[in-house]
Amino acid sequence: MAWQDIIFLTGAAITVGVLYPTLSNKSASVPWATSIPAALLKVVFGVTFLSMDMLLSAVGMLVAAGMWGLIAFFRHPAVTNPVT
Repeated sequence: MAWQDIIFLTGAAITVGVLYPTLSNKSASVPWATSIPAALLKVVFGVTFLSMDMLLSAVGMLVAAGMWGLIAFFRHPAVTNPVT
């Protein structure tokens, strides 16, 4: 296991940690123009890390992608502030 793998895993874990308050805050509103590209980019990074046999980095990025996906699903303005 390369030290770079641990660094990227740590970065992904920090990303998930700092995104958790956004996901848990029911009044948070994140536009799809932010959350969808961020999730897709993390997936691309995850697949790229996997292709380089950096399994920990890949898992970390895919978990971060999942967090962004949850934010996109649950914290989009239409969900958090529905028009009545």
